Order: sequence, then C-alpha cells, then structure tokens
Amino acid sequence: MGNKNLPQELKDKKIPRDEKIKILKNVLKNIVIIAIILVFFFILNMANQNIEHSRFFEDIKIFAGAFLIIGIVFLEQAYKRKSGYKAVQGIEMIVFSAHTLSALYVITKYGFGYEKYLEYSAIVVAIYFVLKSIIVYTMGTKAYINRFYDVSEIVKDEPQKKEATKKKIEKNVTKGKRLTGTKIRKTNKK
Repeated sequence: MGNKNLPQELKDKKIPRDEKIKILKNVLKNIVIIAIILVFFFILNMANQNIEHSRFFEDIKIFAGAFLIIGIVFLEQAYKRKSGYKAVQGIEMIVFSAHTLSALYVITKYGFGYEKYLEYSAIVVAIYFVLKSIIVYTMGTKAYINRFYDVSEIVKDEPQKKEATKKKIEKNVTKGKRLTGTKIRKTNKK
C-alpha cells in the first residue's frame, strides 16, 4: 500500500524511538558494509602497487574464492531460517566474488588500468548500498505504519460474492437456461 492511501493521522504519526532504532540498525549494517568494501578496494589498490603482479593475481583469486564461500554459507543460512534478508546478502557476496574475479579479465583483456577499475567499482558499490539503505529505511517505516492500518483486515472480513464462472454459464445455456442480467431463468422450450 502506498503512503498516499493512508489516513492523515497515520501519516502524521511519529515513529517511537525503539522502532526507529531497529530500522536504523538495518541501515547502519549497510553503511558498515560500504565501509568494509571501500577499505577492501583501497587495500587492493595498495597491493597492486606494492606486490608483484603474479602474486597479486593469486591473492585476488583467493579473495574471490573466500567471498564465494561466504556467499554460499549466507544462502544456506537463509534457506534454513527462511530469511530473505540473508539471501540477499548471500547473492551480494556471490556477485562481489564474481566482480573480484572478473577484475583480472577486464584488466588483462581490455588493458583497463586497475586503479581506474577499482575507482569505478567503488562508486558503483557505494551507490548500490546507499540506494539499498534508503529502500531498507523506507520499507521499515512503511511496515511500522502498516501495522496500524487495518484496511486489509477489514477487507478480509467482508463476505465474498460468488460470480458465475464461464463453465457454469455455458452449462446452463446448453441446458436451455437463458441469462438475463445476473439471474438465470429457465426458458419454456418444448
């Protein structure tokens, strides 16, 4: 449900401090992940400048494998706990692993400078996690407000009207009944 459908008193309702802290904890997790990834990119950049390239490429493969294993562990935990959030984290780790491994290919195949590649990657990752943080915050506040908005419960309590299905209509027409409006009348054919 969009916020435009909410009554004004729910739109103006302040979110209690403890609920806001729960929402902001999820946002903070994403900000910490941004910081960790940016530090990782910085370390890779420094290692690229100070370590021999063959050794550096081997280290990247090891990091990519570690990220892949972490992603698979997250997906397994998500499956056991039926947690969508953990599944998203697992998919993010697997994508990050593929990105780390693809860095070798992009650098060698296209002659792209590793520093520029890391710079662009850091920008894309930062934008992704900032957008994700905004979405997490918005969804958290929306979920809190929707707990008090009981229109869905009211709609569930209304009795359902049965409508004629196509099969019933065809069956009745073949038996000599004729439809007028919503009522079925029997014709007097003999």
